[in-house]
Amino acid sequence: MEASLQYDAGRGLSGFVTLFRTELTDRIARPVGATGGETENIAEALLQGIEASGRMELTPERTIRTEYTYTHSEVTTSEAQGFTEGEPLFGVPAHMVNGWVEWRPTPTLELSLGGEYRSSRHRPDHFHEPHLGGSAQGASEALGDFRSYALFDLAGTYQASERVQLRAAVENLLDRDFVDYRPYPLRNDPSTTAYSNVYNNIREPRRLSLSVSASL
Repeated sequence: MEASLQYDAGRGLSGFVTLFRTELTDRIARPVGATGGETENIAEALLQGIEASGRMELTPERTIRTEYTYTHSEVTTSEAQGFTEGEPLFGVPAHMVNGWVEWRPTPTLELSLGGEYRSSRHRPDHFHEPHLGGSAQGASEALGDFRSYALFDLAGTYQASERVQLRAAVENLLDRDFVDYRPYPLRNDPSTTAYSNVYNNIREPRRLSLSVSASL
């Protein structure tokens, strides 16, 4: 279920706001119990929040675009190990922001700088690395929630001819490292040290992509 409001003031200024609510049943997710790389059905969950976006044309050659999403997530019923009723969904950030600055210096060349932000994500009390087994918890109190992060991308598009377009992009421009495992003592055996990543997912390091598009 959702409801939207769109706004267009002309003169290059527009946007929209959407309220959404989704009740999920039979949601499949990666568990945080001792089931290795398998997935489980966590029964029912709720996603609700607000999404807003805006576009502002500063000049005919320069444009700013932004998007923001707030999401409240909650496990409403659970039959899977590691998912507790009332807790946020594992891996769903409450805040997401995307933004782009676009510049067209010539009719055939367009440059853009984009950024994304993801807030911290819930680390369940039962979370552990899969190979450690169901009683090998302790990361949540030692390391806290999964960390937030921001990334930036740089891209350029060149219209070489009426039929040929060239594109280059540098993703993860600042080469942020998402492999950051920290030690923590096991809850059931403090004399044993385990390691867990402070980030919920591992994004790729800085990379360059090149592409050519041609139409016949």
